[in-house]
Amino acid sequence: MENDELKELLTDMEDRIRYDIHNVSNQLKEMQTEVDDLKRKVSTLEGILRIVDQNNAAALSGIRIDIALIKGELGKQGGH
Repeated sequence: MENDELKELLTDMEDRIRYDIHNVSNQLKEMQTEVDDLKRKVSTLEGILRIVDQNNAAALSGIRIDIALIKGELGKQGGH
């Protein structure tokens, strides 16, 4: 192989490597965007779960109070 042929081959290889690096860089950017989107969705779901947990806790507390009131009334009625 002559010197010029080697230079041309190296130039072609360098171009291909740069092209591949550019593609990988774009893929990484897309992946980072997807990861950021997933993080945002997880954060939103965590917020929703906290609200649901709070609502469930409030509902359970209300049910316990209702049961206590019913037991109290039944106890009064049973005592009369």
